[in-house]
Amino acid sequence: MDEGTQALTRAGWKHHDEIERGDEVLSLDPGSMEITWQPVQSMVRTEFSGQLIHWRNSHGFDVLAAPHQQWVVAHRDRNGYTHLDAPARLRSTEGLSGSNKQLITGGGFPGAFAAVPRYEDALVELVAWVVTEGSFQKQRARTGVMVAQSPLANPAKTARIRRLATHFAARGATATEHSSAGNGMSNFYFGTGIGDVIREVAPDKQITPGFLTSLMPHQAELFYQTLLDGDGHRAVTRSDDGYRRTVSTENFIQKDLGRIDGYQMLGSMLGWRTCAKEHSVNKGIYNTVSYSRPVTTARHLKDDTEPYEGVIWSPQTATRTWLARRAGGTFWTGQLAPR
Repeated sequence: MDEGTQALTRAGWKHHDEIERGDEVLSLDPGSMEITWQPVQSMVRTEFSGQLIHWRNSHGFDVLAAPHQQWVVAHRDRNGYTHLDAPARLRSTEGLSGSNKQLITGGGFPGAFAAVPRYEDALVELVAWVVTEGSFQKQRARTGVMVAQSPLANPAKTARIRRLATHFAARGATATEHSSAGNGMSNFYFGTGIGDVIREVAPDKQITPGFLTSLMPHQAELFYQTLLDGDGHRAVTRSDDGYRRTVSTENFIQKDLGRIDGYQMLGSMLGWRTCAKEHSVNKGIYNTVSYSRPVTTARHLKDDTEPYEGVIWSPQTATRTWLARRAGGTFWTGQLAPR
């Protein structure tokens, strides 16, 4: 990969010069399709001067790849049908023809989460509401966290937050609800006994790698879906609304790039391929799209070339794969093959 590409490590997104042997990167087993953390056995870094292959499509896939960069390729039978239930193979960029570019760039079975619970489900859900709909008290020596929601516009969401407030209040924490006469909003206050916990696991409302890697698989899915409920929307392939879409997507809208980093890390660990792009008109607002389709197909890619001078690189892992991000888009890829 080129120097503009990052890898997803257990500590977050990193460029090649920030990764060392022993660091763990997110990886996909081509045989079992399980997503796990794999230690970096070594780092390959090579000075390169020449033409790199530039692949890109309209679904957030934009890569600069060396001829000997390997890819996870789906199995195709002699009739041209793709079989995702069969073991995948690793093929180099130069070894892929236009007809067999069936790249597995997303998907996988989540296996990178915790095996034992560290946090209860109610806290996990509440943190997601705080990240998307909450605010911190700014006065010193205060632990309070506020979450606002409209019972008129979003009665189901308000009821979910109210249940969380009732849950933590029953455990002795300060958790109250106050209605605003001016705008009809319900303002939930989480203070002593819970506010400081939220601030610890989500400082400045950030989605931290430490919090994500401590979640169990069902908690990660709960957290992901609640983030979408707060600051996102879902689009499906059905054309009931009059629009015909080729893929189903989930969209997370945010201004904070740190939260987008966390959301993309979460999505990758769950097996989603994501792409974060700044809004073309509303500058400073980013839409992160999660794509359900795990395969990037041949008809969407052109073998363009681009001159490049600099370092090409890849981490070496036991599974020979890793999770990369370039130009806002995430994808599975392999390592540089020996030459």
